[in-house]
Amino acid sequence: MVKDNKYGPDAYRRLELVRKQFKNQSAEKKKQMAAERKQRTFTLVPGSKNAILRMGTYIILSLIVIAVIITWAAGNFMK
Repeated sequence: MVKDNKYGPDAYRRLELVRKQFKNQSAEKKKQMAAERKQRTFTLVPGSKNAILRMGTYIILSLIVIAVIITWAAGNFMK
């Protein structure tokens, strides 16, 4: 094994500690960002929920009106 190390064992120990700290900070930041994203999503849901319910109501009422028109038209033209 070649002994061309310019740095002592303390430098490598510190480097390993810095790597671990960076990894821990990255994981913590990802957790924080995920929590913020989840919070933003849940704050948008009530507004979206109302829009979804409104759209569903419009679709159901439209289908009922179309069914009534088709039934009326079929009844008038089948006579």
